[in-house]
Amino acid sequence: MKSSKLITELKQQYNTMRAKTETLFFEHHDSEQYMSDQTALIDDILYTLWNQSLKNAPVCLIALGGYGRKQLHPYSDIDILILTNEDISKDNYLFIERFIAVVWDIGLTISQSVHSLNTCLAFAKNDLNFMTNLLDRRYIAGDDNILSDLEQSLTEEPLWDSSAFFTAKLAEQKKRHQKYGNSSYNLEPNIKQGPGGMRDIQTIFWIAKHHFKIKTPQELVNLKFLTEEEYQSLIEGQRFLWQLRTRLHLLSGRHEERLLFEYQTTLAKEQSEVFDTTNAAVEAFMQKYYKTVKEINELKDLLLQLFDETILHNCDTSHYQPINERFHSINDYLEIKHPKFLQSNPEILIEIFLIMAKSPSIKGIRATTIRLLREHRHLVTETFRNKEIHCQFFVELFTQYGVISQQVRLLNRYGILENYLPFFKILVGQMQHDLFHMYTVDRHIIGILQNIDHFYNDQQVELFPHCSDAMKKIDKPIHLYLGAFFHDAGKGQGGDHSIIGAELAEKFCIQHNISTEGMQLITWLVRHHLLMSETAQRMDIYDPDVVAQFAQKIETKHRLHHLYLLTCADIHATNESLWNSWRSSLLRDLYLATLEHFSREKSHKIEAAKLVTQIQFQALGVLETDYFHEVQINDACELWQQWSNPYFLHHSPKRIAWHTAAILKHEIDPLILISPYRNQGGTEIFIYIKDKDYIFSNTTAVLDKLQLSIVEAQIITAKNGYTLDSFIVINKQGRMLADAAEINRLHQLLLKQLVALPVSPHLTKRRISRRLKYFNQTIKITIINNKRTEVHIRTSDRPGLLARIALAFVACNIRLINAKISTLGDQVEDIFFISDPQGNKIEQPATQQQIIQTIEAHILKGKTSR
Repeated sequence: MKSSKLITELKQQYNTMRAKTETLFFEHHDSEQYMSDQTALIDDILYTLWNQSLKNAPVCLIALGGYGRKQLHPYSDIDILILTNEDISKDNYLFIERFIAVVWDIGLTISQSVHSLNTCLAFAKNDLNFMTNLLDRRYIAGDDNILSDLEQSLTEEPLWDSSAFFTAKLAEQKKRHQKYGNSSYNLEPNIKQGPGGMRDIQTIFWIAKHHFKIKTPQELVNLKFLTEEEYQSLIEGQRFLWQLRTRLHLLSGRHEERLLFEYQTTLAKEQSEVFDTTNAAVEAFMQKYYKTVKEINELKDLLLQLFDETILHNCDTSHYQPINERFHSINDYLEIKHPKFLQSNPEILIEIFLIMAKSPSIKGIRATTIRLLREHRHLVTETFRNKEIHCQFFVELFTQYGVISQQVRLLNRYGILENYLPFFKILVGQMQHDLFHMYTVDRHIIGILQNIDHFYNDQQVELFPHCSDAMKKIDKPIHLYLGAFFHDAGKGQGGDHSIIGAELAEKFCIQHNISTEGMQLITWLVRHHLLMSETAQRMDIYDPDVVAQFAQKIETKHRLHHLYLLTCADIHATNESLWNSWRSSLLRDLYLATLEHFSREKSHKIEAAKLVTQIQFQALGVLETDYFHEVQINDACELWQQWSNPYFLHHSPKRIAWHTAAILKHEIDPLILISPYRNQGGTEIFIYIKDKDYIFSNTTAVLDKLQLSIVEAQIITAKNGYTLDSFIVINKQGRMLADAAEINRLHQLLLKQLVALPVSPHLTKRRISRRLKYFNQTIKITIINNKRTEVHIRTSDRPGLLARIALAFVACNIRLINAKISTLGDQVEDIFFISDPQGNKIEQPATQQQIIQTIEAHILKGKTSR
């Protein structure tokens, strides 16, 4: 092999032809032609190299995997098998080594296996992945008799029994799907490995190749496993994914299978449609993707079940169970007795899901019936929707408490739900282009229903510790389920989705004969489904006036139970990572405080001062019981006279006693306590220190360095010149701190930082994550005056943000009284309660504007410093 000259020539040929192939792709957007041209180019180079070194050797070069299928994308691995009939001679082994080295020198990324025929067969017998690769074998160069011998061996003595291969591929698929959360609707889906992706299509064809010995996917039509229409739909979906994958590889310049946010934007802009905003274009593009993989999933389910019956059960239908005059089950899969039943009894299209809900032993719908549902879903028209029996079946489905989400998921998967409720078609595959909403709207709604099923079944109690008890207080769960189903129904239609959703819910209730009382509750829930989460995250829920105002909007305990459950289910189904012990306890505290408010007679409405007296009395009881050797009660009462009411309203008697005993017992400045209590869903840090500048900024800088998130903060300045600062923090996993070493390090770093005051903190510089960089939002700051002056800040999250805001407060000479910290995915929505140095509200417009400009400047400084 004349290495240097040949390598140079072939490398030049490869680069020239690859560039030409890419140019043709950008001109014609034909991924199939691209793959064909790319495969031919690689074939030509490998053939040339092979004949330079191993032309007459008893060795064969074989393409495997995607290369064998002639489906090479720009940065696909090139799988090859170098095969001999006998053990490889030393000379041939050296030639093979040089061949492989030259291939790499040219710039081809190959994945090679070198085997004798015997070792190849032995390896394939024990390795599922290699056996699967062999199914896509294709001759490239060398002694083709060796490939013929391999073909003969695989035919005469199959290495994998069909049942074993099918079962193993299903297990492999299940494991792969679990890696991606068993969802096709991830924000940045993997178009190859995710559910409904390219690997699922390949799995179908591999199983068919192995068992039925087909050569092309078209043969599945001849074998009656697919109709021509289903086949075309599957191939159309495959072509769409091919197009995306080719474009992704070229955009990223690497083997990239994920539809990352930055690529979604570029791909969306390449679409022919014109949209008002980039977000709208991305959402439309992703909706097309989600609908495509939904269709692939549906066809995959149908085919795999047919394969299951043929391969595992050998078409055995002996396990037959009658259900009623229209349904029976075979091998625990529900089937319509006769295809003609659907034409004369279209209510079957809804009834079948009701039967499923009532029959826990049934595993699913039989493939032949899935096909019938697909073929007849067009019968669900306006006339169908207006028939009383159909409405009755649909409403009855929402009375199958505990299993409702499963059936709604199937109604959606088989395309019947969007025909029965036309507004749902807009929701299918509709995403919101941010990091807060993790799922499409249809998937989100089903997730909420699933959470309510958990509440009803006493499941996931650790995740939702109070929801099962609240669920037992609801006499007609159907109203909660329907409120959850319609809460986001108005999205994608322009305007306030809560109002539009309530209107859709009202129309549904009237048509489906829901009682007036039920309709009022459902529409109220839809219209106000954000009320509780906004109150908990933006208001001081330990203030009796806030609770009273919230209760006034709720009006009844009955509504409160429903709204509490809907809110918990909604937040978790929006983004599981946002549901943590702190949010759970925050909503619980608001729920319980409001229940207590309702329990009092109106004439006994408690005032803040009286409530403070009650709390102090209870705290004295704790001091006398737990700290009687350490604290004099008179000293505690004298100390409390220095503290304002908000401190007592915000803390439990047990924590007040703990703080008080520590302050009276230790003459330390600063005093830092890290809470052992677990009732607030996070770790409390309590700091008692002589008031001075930079306390808040230095504290937040330390917490940021340790990557702890502040979810709530309270800053109280006492009459004696000390501040009582409380922070609730959680770690990166959304949990309280449990490791003693971690707590000790936190204590030491805080002490070191606060002892050095007053100095401006050193802010940690960390790289902003790729996702946060992409969602780099504008800064929106508003100042309003209610009981106190509130600064509302909405911006993209980034390291050191809170510390920079705190520095802005110092620069403006304003006091921080309280803070509500809320990070929703990529977005921060924080509220700070402030005053001037004398404790007064800040009402002058010029001063407010100066504060806004200073905060914005400090935030922007953080953005430009990295």
